[in-house]
Parts: sequence; structure tokens; C-alpha cells
Amino acid sequence: MSSVPSGRPFGDALRRVRERRGDALRAAATGASLPVRYIAAFESERPHLVFRSRARAEAFLAEYARYLGLDPIRVVRAFRARHPLPEARPDSGAPALVEAVPRSGGTAGPRRRAGAPTVAARRRA
Repeated sequence: MSSVPSGRPFGDALRRVRERRGDALRAAATGASLPVRYIAAFESERPHLVFRSRARAEAFLAEYARYLGLDPIRVVRAFRARHPLPEARPDSGAPALVEAVPRSGGTAGPRRRAGAPTVAARRRA
């Protein structure tokens, strides 16, 4: 596997490799199982407009590199050098992983229907 040719803009190099394969943008997207806008973002040097985090961008870029027959590790390293994206955009609008749940004063644990037998009652039966 080769890497992105050096000395050229990163996106231009990806586009040239794709075109050498004879693939149009839509055909490459289908072949790599990626949305067209992801590939267009890499080739136009504007991944920050599409991806919320560096990790997502790098994962999809590695997949695209594999499709193009390039070494995904080298391509991702070249991408990091060219595009120092933040780890995550704070204004991404993504929900928090953990939200505070107000306590109701009851005991923790699953609720049971009124009149349903308890575990202890089932064991006795």
C-alpha cells in the first residue's frame, strides 16, 4: 500500500488517486460505503465542516484510504499534520453522555406494577 503523495495539498492528492482509479466522486463513495459529502470534505480540504471530532474524521478517512489502496496509517498521519482538528467541537449539539436524573425520594431500582408479586413472594411460591 502506498501513501498520499507528498508535496501536494492533501485533498488534491486524494482526488488524483481516485481519478487515476477511474472513479467519479459518487462511485468512490459507493465503493467505500461512505457518504459523498465525507469524501468531498476530504478532497476539498474542509473536513472541519462535516466532522464533529478528529476521531470520526480519521476513522472515515482510514476507510477511504483502504478503498483507494493507500496505507491508512500513513494517510491519517498526513491528515493530522495538515488538519489539526479539535478533539471535539463544544458547540456540536450532541447530547451529554450522562444526564442528571432528579431523585424522587423513592428507592433506586426498577419499578414494579402495583399488585405484581415481588421476587421474595415468587421464591416462596
